[in-house]
Amino acid sequence: KGCYVRRLHFQDQKGRESKLTCERIVSMDNPHVGAINWTLEPLNWSTDIEVHSWIDGSVRNTGVRRYQGLKNKHLSIKSKEWHQ
Repeated sequence: KGCYVRRLHFQDQKGRESKLTCERIVSMDNPHVGAINWTLEPLNWSTDIEVHSWIDGSVRNTGVRRYQGLKNKHLSIKSKEWHQ
């Protein structure tokens, strides 16, 4: 019943300003369900952009003491290749 939302307003070296919103959800009921929605809003520019995205399968949950007895590897890396 929760959604983590992060909003950024940034400017690049050419002075182009943008707003980026990231909405994330995961299921505590089903650990295989999650979603991310990214929204990029150009404020003073327009052009075509190309977006590359990936999941880092090597991340482990080791920072919380009460979870250290649990399996902390959730993803299996099948390939490290970039596919377009």
